[in-house]
Amino acid sequence: TLRRLPALAGALPRLEPQSLPDDPVTAFLRWLREALDAGVPEPHAVTVSTADAAGRPSSRVVVLKDVDDQG
Repeated sequence: TLRRLPALAGALPRLEPQSLPDDPVTAFLRWLREALDAGVPEPHAVTVSTADAAGRPSSRVVVLKDVDDQG
């Protein structure tokens, strides 16, 4: 059953803010390359979350199709 499957069983990577580049696109591309090299399945599937004016959150999963210097 699903309850028997391990969840978050591996060591979680530590994010050290001082090690991040100033440019968020560069940081993301580094993370993406590391995920691809590690064999993470579908690292281009991302969750986008926003909140409306009343603070109600909304999330959706999308497939990232491109990244460039503009974001």
